[in-house]
Amino acid sequence: MIRSLRIYLVTLPILLSAMSCSKNIKESSSEKVSIISEGKTPIDLNNVFKNVEIVPLKGDVLIGSIRNIIYSENFFYVHDGKIGDIKVYDKNLSYIKSIDHAGIGPGQYRKIDRLMIRKDGIYVFSNLQASILKYTLDGEFIEKIRLDNFPYQVSAIGNGFLSFDNFNPNKQKGNFNLTIWNDKGRIAYQAEPYSLKLKRLVGYSGGVTKSLTNETLVYYNPPLSDTIHIYNEKLELKGEYLFDGLIKNPVEGGVYAKSFNTELRNNFGHIAPLLSVFEPYLWVLYKDPPYLKTAFVDLNQQTFHRLKNIVSSDLSALVNNVKTTDDDGYFYSTPNAFFSKEWEIFKETALSQGLSLEQTQSEEFQFVVKFKTSPAK
Repeated sequence: MIRSLRIYLVTLPILLSAMSCSKNIKESSSEKVSIISEGKTPIDLNNVFKNVEIVPLKGDVLIGSIRNIIYSENFFYVHDGKIGDIKVYDKNLSYIKSIDHAGIGPGQYRKIDRLMIRKDGIYVFSNLQASILKYTLDGEFIEKIRLDNFPYQVSAIGNGFLSFDNFNPNKQKGNFNLTIWNDKGRIAYQAEPYSLKLKRLVGYSGGVTKSLTNETLVYYNPPLSDTIHIYNEKLELKGEYLFDGLIKNPVEGGVYAKSFNTELRNNFGHIAPLLSVFEPYLWVLYKDPPYLKTAFVDLNQQTFHRLKNIVSSDLSALVNNVKTTDDDGYFYSTPNAFFSKEWEIFKETALSQGLSLEQTQSEEFQFVVKFKTSPAK
């Protein structure tokens, strides 16, 4: 039976108090719910992903791991998750220089938890410092923006920053999954209130992902649920998607019950943080206890496809972790894992496109996958 409504329960006094404390606190609505159903016929990824090309990062520099890659103004910025620096490449992915401010002194970050690039500079979110450090595009330190909380995830949106946090509540400001901070580190908007009874471990099942094709939109998946909420840069709800039948036993509102045992969260189906949002397509990671699985979503057709219902499913390992897009309409994905069958197919493809055997056997892949998309058939 298709369910067209989801009610997320919170303790009533907390909700009433939270909703009355600020005009900038947003409330979810069920009026814009769209149902995403399972596709009845297999989908061929070759009809969606075009001009797929494996592109090695060029230059005589050690790459530990490509945690993130962002394109901006004819340059690519790579967050090296192992080495902890930022590597800058030109539009052809040829190495230019590295930017490294790791440390504990003024203008330094303890760790890069999120790299963000804007036309006016480089922004680094450091969770341990509860701060965003701003640098020029050449890497010179400008300022440190202190946040009055320790959020879990931070992304740049509009002129401010979006954070997701549902396991470390800031009691003075209320308890919200989503917060927009202004460029001074002050709270501008909040949405998705939650109960103080929500336990730490449950929080890791939710998340927020920015759209790569519309910089003003973010996709939020509540913890232990089968829905996605879409917000703009003012945290105004623009739409909701309910995945009908993707998950066997979503907790829904039960997550807030006193008796809910967070240690058992892996027994419940839910949408994990989204892999990629590049409208009209999504890659969704979901929990089908006890396994994490992947599904491809076509928002135009309002369908999802499990890997078992995808033709050329081996292609998914190359294109399901989309990180950025350039001025020419190409998307860039950073593969990070393959199964044995996919690995053999990948090696053959990679070697035919000029990668060395050493590059294909590296613990961390030294390349990105470049492609365009077209409407699914």
